[in-house]
Amino acid sequence: MATVLFDNWNTDGVLNNPAIPTFFGLAQPTLITRVYLYFFNGGAGAQQVLSLTLVDVGTGAKFGAFLPVLSPGQGAVPNASAEFFPFVVLGPGHYQIIPTDSTGVPSTLWSQNPRSGSQGFARVEGVPVGVVIPPSGTKTPVAPPPLNQYERANWGTSAGSPQRILSLQLLSVFASSLTYLALYRITNSENSSQATVTTSKGAITLEPGTSVDVSTQEVEISSLKPAWGTYQNICCALATVAGPAAPKSGGGKSSGEGNGKTNGGHNGEEMPLD
Repeated sequence: MATVLFDNWNTDGVLNNPAIPTFFGLAQPTLITRVYLYFFNGGAGAQQVLSLTLVDVGTGAKFGAFLPVLSPGQGAVPNASAEFFPFVVLGPGHYQIIPTDSTGVPSTLWSQNPRSGSQGFARVEGVPVGVVIPPSGTKTPVAPPPLNQYERANWGTSAGSPQRILSLQLLSVFASSLTYLALYRITNSENSSQATVTTSKGAITLEPGTSVDVSTQEVEISSLKPAWGTYQNICCALATVAGPAAPKSGGGKSSGEGNGKTNGGHNGEEMPLD
């Protein structure tokens, strides 16, 4: 489930128009599931058509704009609470939260106070989507942490230390289960050791210098000797179901044939969506 990554909300009186930019930091790739902002505006609420943009402070990359779900705030103030559900994967770094009005200008009605550090009231929630564990002592170049779900991240394993990569089952405010279905390409490095890729549908042996595509909600990579490589989310989708169980899919085969080498192919073994 999602955890709170940043929260500067408090119960003191508020003013409009934050004097200080509002930032949050990430130590690892994270799926941002909810950003919750507050627009008390003297009891008048947002009074604006809002959208949200997240900006990578280091690179300037922008994510959004995302539209809100508006609801009453404290004292039944209309449209004071604005909840955004980006479902975007952000890499490690610092990100600025920028709510804008219909013209794209940063909102001046966003609530802030001295206790929030003069930053806008914000609560950011998300879930880490992979642990980057390059094996110690390796001299093999490995991919950097991903900036989004389509870029590569590293995996590393040894006996008794498997690595688990999760796509996600999240509970939304509407009490529906959102299931993140992923097509992963998992590559074993040329001078690595044999590894095993396991999903709920079975296990696949991954030789050094080969890769495999698996459509799954959860995958575990294990090995008897130190092994390492990269994984890449090459396709994804969100599905909504009525209960907490993941949806079943008939078929859902990954496409394409390859020679199993790291030049974009795979070893021909495919897994249907769990």
